[in-house]
Amino acid sequence: MSEDKPKKPDESFWFEANGEKQDSEKQDSEKPRRQNSSEENRLLEAEYRAERALGRATAAQEQALSSQQRAVASTSDAFLAQQELSKLERRFESDGKRVSESRRNFLKISAGLVAGAAIASVVQVPLYANLVSSRNEQVRTLNTQLVQADQQISSLQSQVSALTVRVDTTTGFLTLGVSEQAAVEAIAETIIPSDSSGPGAKEAGVIYFIDRQLASDYGRGANMFTDGPFFLTGQTGPVTVNGQTYSGGSPVVRVGAGTRFQYSLPMREFWRTGIAALETYSNTAYGGNFEGLTASQQMQVLQDLWSNVPSSFSDILPEDFAYEITFMTWAGFLMDPLYGGNQSMVGWQYTGFSGVNQGNAYNEGLTQKQLMVANVATRLQPASLAQFQSPPSSSSAGQSSSSSSSSSSSSSTQSGSQSGSNQSSTGSSGSGSSSTTSGGQ
Repeated sequence: MSEDKPKKPDESFWFEANGEKQDSEKQDSEKPRRQNSSEENRLLEAEYRAERALGRATAAQEQALSSQQRAVASTSDAFLAQQELSKLERRFESDGKRVSESRRNFLKISAGLVAGAAIASVVQVPLYANLVSSRNEQVRTLNTQLVQADQQISSLQSQVSALTVRVDTTTGFLTLGVSEQAAVEAIAETIIPSDSSGPGAKEAGVIYFIDRQLASDYGRGANMFTDGPFFLTGQTGPVTVNGQTYSGGSPVVRVGAGTRFQYSLPMREFWRTGIAALETYSNTAYGGNFEGLTASQQMQVLQDLWSNVPSSFSDILPEDFAYEITFMTWAGFLMDPLYGGNQSMVGWQYTGFSGVNQGNAYNEGLTQKQLMVANVATRLQPASLAQFQSPPSSSSAGQSSSSSSSSSSSSSTQSGSQSGSNQSSTGSSGSGSSSTTSGGQ
């Protein structure tokens, strides 16, 4: 009899049940893994957002730093603009020139300053806002000062124009004839020629100075004792004058000395006679009038006069006439324009003489003491006595001041030229020469 064996469980059921169990266990094990992955993703996303925020913050910081640098540059521009204005003001005080052009340049700098301030305000750099506002206010103030400076320059230019008209004498002749004018002008230009180094007798109007002096007391022989006897210098003896015989002849007197002028002629006639004698000698020795000769021939004629080469010179020693024309030419080049020559003060500008400007004639602000103790000489713009006289009345505004000035200048020129041996005690050639030098200065 067989025993009943225990019934074996159904394997399919076991596998099914076991499989469900395994799936459940697998799901339970994967659940925390998915949770961990989600948290990592969120962390990475947070880190990414943080990095982006940090980048934006860095860019903003760099932009703010750049704005700050531009603001500093704007402040530097303002400081440079202020220095530029100071230079302009000093330059205006020295010569009053080129302010308009410098003003345009300064306005460009000012525009750059305002633009820089605008950039700084756009990027909100409040640290420099007040500083930029202050600089802009300085710019407005400086622009106002420049406008005032322009107005002062215009006023000074008008004054200079008016003074130039008064200093420059009108052209025209009071004494010299047409032929004499040509000869005297050629003589003066031979003595002081115009060349690349500077102006000469022509630019200074020396011929007008000589003409006006010949029409004044100088030409009439005022302050000269013209009674004889007249005893020419350097004559060998025996010489008889007014019944008196001098076995030793006449003494030799240096050219230009007062006692050397031994002629009964007043200066106007002395010049007339001398010019005619010079033209005669030029034609005889060189084949033409003096003004028509070459420059080298003209120089040779004057050298002949200084050497007393002409044997006949209308009873005048050629050397005496050579001295007189040379002296008067230099006087017309260097004396105050008030007397008719040195027009526009070209002679003073050429030689560096300041005339009556003692340091403040044109508001230079210098004193005589400052000029005396300075280590470096200061070349001042020359000033004439005519600039300190009252302006002419309207009735005589268009007339020349030379006629009235000729009489006032005659005594100075007379004392500086050759004087007769019988000249009155009012002056001699020695004292006269220094008198004319100081007068010309």
